[in-house]
Formats: sequence, C-alpha cells, structure tokens
Amino acid sequence: MLASSLLMAVGPSRSAHAADGYGRVLLAPGWPVFDSRMGTGAHQVTGPIAVPASLADVGIAADAAGVAWVSPCGTPHGSDPVAVFEAGEAASFTVVGGNQCVTTSTPVVMVIQQIGSVSDTPENSRLQYVPLAAPAVILDQDLPSANDHDVRQIALPNPPADGGGAVLRLDVEGPTSGYAAVVEDGTCYVGTVQASGRGRYAAMAYVEIPGGGAAALCLHTLNASHVKLTLLGYLRHDGPDPTRLPPTLGYVSQTLPPPGLVAITPTRVLDTREPIGVPTKAKLVGGSWIRLDLTSYVDENSTAAVLNVAVVDPDADGFITAYPCDAPSRPVTANLNYVKGETRPNLVTVKLAADHTVCLFSYATTDLVADLSGTYERIGGAGIVPLTPYRLLDTRDGTGVAAAGELPAGQVLTLQVAGRGGAPATGITAVTLNVAVVGARGPGFITAYPCDRPRPLAANLNFVAGQTVPNAVTVAVSATGTLCLFTYATTHLVADLSAWFGAANVDGFHELVPYRLLDTREPIGTTSKAPLPAGQVLTLQVAGRGGVPASGASAVTMNVTVTDPASDGFLTVFPCDQDRPLAANLNFDRGQTVSNLVTAKLSATGTVCIYTLKTTDLVADLAGNFTATPEQVEVLELIGG
Repeated sequence: MLASSLLMAVGPSRSAHAADGYGRVLLAPGWPVFDSRMGTGAHQVTGPIAVPASLADVGIAADAAGVAWVSPCGTPHGSDPVAVFEAGEAASFTVVGGNQCVTTSTPVVMVIQQIGSVSDTPENSRLQYVPLAAPAVILDQDLPSANDHDVRQIALPNPPADGGGAVLRLDVEGPTSGYAAVVEDGTCYVGTVQASGRGRYAAMAYVEIPGGGAAALCLHTLNASHVKLTLLGYLRHDGPDPTRLPPTLGYVSQTLPPPGLVAITPTRVLDTREPIGVPTKAKLVGGSWIRLDLTSYVDENSTAAVLNVAVVDPDADGFITAYPCDAPSRPVTANLNYVKGETRPNLVTVKLAADHTVCLFSYATTDLVADLSGTYERIGGAGIVPLTPYRLLDTRDGTGVAAAGELPAGQVLTLQVAGRGGAPATGITAVTLNVAVVGARGPGFITAYPCDRPRPLAANLNFVAGQTVPNAVTVAVSATGTLCLFTYATTHLVADLSAWFGAANVDGFHELVPYRLLDTREPIGTTSKAPLPAGQVLTLQVAGRGGVPASGASAVTMNVTVTDPASDGFLTVFPCDQDRPLAANLNFDRGQTVSNLVTAKLSATGTVCIYTLKTTDLVADLAGNFTATPEQVEVLELIGG
C-alpha cells in the first residue's frame, strides 16, 4: 500500500437501490487500476498518466518536493495543483470525472485506485450529490492510537430516507506516521485505501450508507492524532440537481500580503522542569530534540513563531537549533550557544511546520524553557518598519529615564517607545529592541511586557552578578506606546530600538528554514578564512542568498554569533549605507561563544554591516526577511460541489 499524506478511505460497496430519480455517482470497493511499481510502468513517473476510472483515488510518493495537477487528457494542466508535497512526503487526492490525466512536477511513485464511477449523463440507480445547507462538524477531538481492528462508530445526523452515501471532509493533525480511514457502517472493515504521513492533512471520503433510517460510519486511526470530520452532504437517489457532482479538495493560488506580527503578552509554552509543553518532568537528553506543539496558541493562518528560548543548567557545553519539524533535515545552524551549568536565553523567530510544531534540538543534556511572545499571521498581523538601531534607554547616563541610576531589584521601569528613535507617536503595536543588563548586583532576570497588562510569568533575559549580557526582545507595547521592564536584581539597563510594528505597515515577514549566511571560520559569506579584526567592519551580502530576494527586502532576521573573541567587547549590526550608530547588538567576553537574534535593516544594495570592537570569528544564520512583495500562496479549498 502506498503511503499517503492526504487521508481517505472508502468502504466495501453495497448494491445500489433502484429509485424513481437518477444521478451520476456509483460507489464501489477500492480497487487498484494503476501502479507505477508494477508491470510495464516505470518505477517513477511524471505523466501525463490517464486515470482509468471516473471516480478514483490517486496516491503519490516523491523523493523531491513538487506539485501534482489534474486536467483533461490532451490539454495543458492549469496553474492550480491538486496536491503540494515536500521531499520524502506522500500525497493523495480524488479525481472525479472521466478522461482525466495526472501530471507531476517531479518524478513520483503513483498508485491509482478506483473507488467508483461517474456517468456523463444521469442514469437510474446512480446517486445525486445534495449538499447540506451548512457543513456539519460531527467530530473534532484528540483520538488515541488504535490497532487494525479498533474503530469508532460516528453517528450521521439526519440521514435521508433515500440516502445511499455520505460525503465528508477529513482533517487530521499530529500523526508522525500511520493513517486515518473512514469506512461505512456494518462490519467496520478498514477499506483498501489507507493513508499515512506526518503533520497536517486533509482529504475527502465518499462512504456508502444504508437508506431508510439511522446511519453511522466508522473511523479508524492508527496513531494518536487530532481528527476533525465534517459532513458536507449526502449522496441521494433523488435530489434537485441530478447532474451535480460531489466536491473534491485542491489547491487554489491566491495573492496575499506577507504575514504580519501579532504580538502577545509573553506566555510560557515550554518548561522541562515543571513540566509544561512536555509529558514528563525531565531534562532534554543531549543529541535529541523536543517537538513543541503550538497548536493551542496559533491558527491556520500562522506561519512563524517568536519564542524566547532559554537553557537552564546544561550538563556540558553545546547549542540549540530551532527549526520546523517538517523540514527535510535538521539545518546546520544554531540559535543559542551555551556552556556547562549556565542559564542563557535567546530570542528565536522560527518557521512553523504544517502541523504547527517547532523542533528544538540540543547538543548537550539540559533543561529548556520557551516563552511565546508573538506569531506571524497571513491575516490581521502588523507590518514592520526597520530602523537604524537607536538607543532608547541607558540608566548609566540617564537616557530614557528621569535620572541616571541602577534599576532596583523588584522594580519596574516604564520606557516610552512611541515618538522616539524613528517610531511614530501613534500606530505602534509592537517593537523589536536589544535589551542588555550591565553590572548586575546579583543573579536574576528581566521581563519585558506591555505596561497596560499584568506582568507575565516569563523572562526575556537571565543574568548573574557582574555580568553584561544582551538579548533581543520582540514585544507588544501598551495603548500609549510604553514598554515595562521588570528586574529581579539591581542592575543597569540599556535598550536599543531596531524596528517597530503597526497595522498600517505593509512589510511583512517571509519565514525561511534557517540558512547560514556567514562563518568566518569556513569561510562562508567572506572571501577568506579569518577572524574579523578589532575595530573593523564586515560587509555581508544578504539579498539574493538563502531565500532572500535579490531586491525588495527591507530587513532580515538572523542569529549572529561571536566565537572565541580575543578580549571583551561588542558588535553592532547596521545598514551599510548609513553611519554606524551608538548601539550594540551583542556583548561578549574573551573566549566566549555567544549569540543574539538581530533584526537588521538592509542597505539599498541588500547588505548589512557588522562592526566588532575586538577581534573575533563571526557566524550569522538567516531566519527570514521582511518585504512588501505579495506572496503567491497555494490554499487548500473545496472545489465543486
């Protein structure tokens, strides 16, 4: 059986009832009618492959990412695919109507199973599709894994007396492998069409049911998953439109603005010490990863998450990599570097997998904490205006406060953001800034949050006595454009503004799988392998690399790391066509490896400049770019019906 990422099953057939009316559909048992692995068929094909049935399920499996189209044989395929798949992923879809051909953009294994037939003209004994006035959700819950004979009976609401079948949409989230199947009532036998995959999937199910009374169907799930089952309509022997065919699922290309930020009060979504976001209280074992499910915090329009990730008491030196769990492989990048026994945070902006998961890999055994501070959304988010970094706050010299002086332990500082540093007086919903503690009197943490909301159980920055340590913060501001900073221990604070977000802004975030832009040790992004000398500026070409367009991007988000600096210092990232500002993105000590997320405005030629006070090697890993260019997005929709 070919594994499938879109899920569908059809049960065994019953003989159709004769009726006064007539229709177009006749359901039948699933039966293979084409298999590229068998007979004279090539192992992998691209088509066009004729579908030898007028109602069929097509399953494909591919080694490379691609799309599949269905079109009348002998005609070019359209622009909208019926399936979109990643490398190593499978997909399935339904074909309704005769003389149809399947074409794929990359070679695939293909299996076609007949699940019925459609007549070109209305005929007696066939069924007519009659949609409900409104789709009815008949199941929406988490289901445990099951063996081959473990099925659930689902009652169908108000089945018509002349009903012969039901048309349903099946949505499944969460399985790493396995299948879900919908079959008719009776023996509850799992039909021949099964499907497996990972993440988030959807498919149609056409299921025969008896007429004349109560009806139910059976649902089988091999692995634990969240299942939603929606009844769209019935196949009946009599109906108002005997030529109406049931719907299928397919992808429709839409032009949408790039996703915008929806900032929230920071919310703890992971803590291996509690446990939060994991089933048991235990450190993450070195060389493994946590699959962080954000389904409860995001929706179908979410494309990326903004997380503050912290390691607590690692057993050895190491690093953290955050990436979408459906990436073909773990990227060769790092979001956070740490040493044995410390507590260290870093802001992470990471693309979401299709099932709304983020994977966090740790090189060494450690506790992990993550606080969600925002998501990027295709609908309703705020666009960005990137800025040359601007110093909003420095308690050492009185910038941004009434008088110079340390912020006492347990106190809250109200920082006015709106109207300063290039940010307007109104229209701001969130900001990105670099916050640093300087000369802390003891161990503690900083929490940044909008001043018109309660202080959350979250931390943006952890520190020990005497330390100077920065961290990037993306956070909502209050209705009056203020930001509150709470400190657990007495310390000086510095904050540099790098961007502001507002609903009227048009530049949105295009998330990317992490990509290494710079490594002076290799070299990557430079002409030679050598540390950047003290007091020098490195010009880094960003546009046209790692998924950033050659033109049109206004800013990028990247994780910048210093490794083995010659002495204590700092670095500043800024657009190369502007003067270096009085600001810092990263403070470091001699011999340290330390990272910080940077949202950097690009120059007119698509470059950023990196200045270092002291000689050091540099690494930069790209997370995404900001652009006003609309995106072509393939959206899964019901077609026909």
